Amino acid sequence: MVWGKKVCEAFRGINGILDSQFDEILKGHITDNNGKTYPALPEGNLDEFLNHYYDLIHDQK
Repeated sequence: MVWGKKVCEAFRGINGILDSQFDEILKGHITDNNGKTYPALPEGNLDEFLNHYYDLIHDQK
């Protein structure tokens, strides 16, 4: 969800209704295939989290 939030920031303000709905999703939780629940956005610095995600992807090449 961190990546999605970052992408959607570029479009914020175009459609207030969608902005509000997306904000509600980000306040919630997601559930993995094993039924474990996580906050939609992790606590802490989201830019650092996203950079770590990109590093993981890069390392898999």
